[in-house]
Parts: sequence; C-alpha cells; structure tokens
Amino acid sequence: MLMKINFFLYKLIINIINLFLYKLIINIINFFLYKLIINIINFFLYKLIINIINLLFYIYFIYLQIDNYIYFLYLQIDLNLKIIMSITLTYKKAKNLNSNDGLIISDHSCYILLSANNNNRFYIGYTTDFKRRLRQHNGEIVGGAKKTKKWRPWIPLCQITGFFDKSCALRFEYRLQHQKKKKKSENLISYILNILTALLYNKDGSKINNSCIDWPILTIQWYTNSYHIYHAKIINIYNNIIK
Repeated sequence: MLMKINFFLYKLIINIINLFLYKLIINIINFFLYKLIINIINFFLYKLIINIINLLFYIYFIYLQIDNYIYFLYLQIDLNLKIIMSITLTYKKAKNLNSNDGLIISDHSCYILLSANNNNRFYIGYTTDFKRRLRQHNGEIVGGAKKTKKWRPWIPLCQITGFFDKSCALRFEYRLQHQKKKKKSENLISYILNILTALLYNKDGSKINNSCIDWPILTIQWYTNSYHIYHAKIINIYNNIIK
C-alpha cells in the first residue's frame, strides 16, 4: 500500500515538474519570440521612417533646386527683355541724332561736361534737352548755370538716359554730385568713371512697398574717347554704336 502511495506521489511530482517546466519553456520561447518579432518590426519601421525622411529631404532639395533655377531663369528673361527694350529705345533715340553735333535728344537725362580750359574741372547736370543745355553752358544762348561761366568752353563727356522719370534722373544727378571728393593726385576721368560705377552698383534710392529699387537699364552716350562702364544694366554707345 505504501509503495502505491509513493508511486502515486512520484507520478504527481513528475507531472507537476513536467507541467512547470513545459510552462516555463513555453513562456521563455514566447518571450524571446515576442522580443524577436518586436525588434524585427522596430528595425523595419525605423528603416522605413528613416528612408521616408531621407526621401522627403531629397524631394525638398530638388524642389529648392528647381525653384532657384526657375527664379534664375525668370531673372535672365526679365533682364534680357529689359535689355531688348532698352536697345529698341536707344535705336529710336538714335534716329533723333543731329548730324552736326551728334547729341542725343532725350526727355530726362543726366550729363557730364569737361572744361576745355582746365583739366580738373567738370560739371554734372540734368536736362530734358541736352543740345540746348550745352549751348547755354557755353554762353551761346542765355540760361547757363553760374558754375559753368568761368571755365568755358565745355565739351560733353557723356549723356546718361533711360531713367524711369524726372525724379529718378534728378536723384541720379544729386547722388552723382555728392560722391566722395576727388583727390588732387587722382586722374579726372578715372575719378568720374569710379563714381559713376559706384553709384550704379547702389540702389535707386526711391522705394516701392518699403523696398529700394534698382536703377533702370541706362544708356551712356560717350562723346570723348572710348570710355566704358562695366555693368549689367549699362549700354555704352560710341558714335551711335552700341557696345
């Protein structure tokens, strides 16, 4: 009887141990499988998210490149159209050239004169009739500026045309007159070219929607030698030839 009881207890204990071990092994396997699956899912999700983010950054980069290219293309087209319009206007003005003196007749222009009697004297002015104004400065007709009476005769260095309006031309004249002073040792022509170039690289000074606007595309008619202003918005003309 005792042996039967012992055998029964043995079987019971063995079954309990087996059940416990089975449950333990199953739980361990389930735990590791769960961890493995979670890690695999996390890994692929992480990779997927990273790839999506990279793709979005790449798309945004391409968008910026395209946007910059379109903007650059727009600026080029806009500048080319302005140059074409300016050249067209220049040729129209060239038809108004006087065969005797070659002076361009323009509504709103600035001009620079050089004294034939003094190598260090020059004059900056504004006019709507350059030919008439030059005659006034040289005393041929009344109305010349007081500053130009002493150093006559005056010869034209250049005439600048293409301003938006009268106020734009007057701003250009004023600002050109108030550039840095010429040094005694500085060549007059070099000084004039330098202040002209410096002014052209600055804004117009007028404002639209609180933003300063650029100078328009300007035409410079040179009357003395073949001087040149290197600027994207300048058309240089020598003896009525555009360069």
